[in-house]
Amino acid sequence: MIYYDNGSWLGLVFRFSGTVWEKTWHLVLAVVVGCLVVFYFEELLCIPAGSAGHTIFGSTLSYLLVFRANAASKRYWDGRTIFTQTFTNLRHFVMVMCVA
Repeated sequence: MIYYDNGSWLGLVFRFSGTVWEKTWHLVLAVVVGCLVVFYFEELLCIPAGSAGHTIFGSTLSYLLVFRANAASKRYWDGRTIFTQTFTNLRHFVMVMCVA
């Protein structure tokens, strides 16, 4: 269990134990090293990479971000609707019980 200290946000930001970094740090390191190797050889051999990759990646990332935001908004409004219906039904139940 992770205990949070409200006075020390810096320790929370740079926490390693109890987070997903314990299981994924080696994968992140492998990707960073791979990217650095590709960048180094690109600069060494003067190979123009172009911007098509950035365009495709940016378009895909923005689509996925909008999709996630839309799905989260839908879940929020579904939950709020159910919450409102529950309290409306509860209020109606209490009114019926008070009258009867």
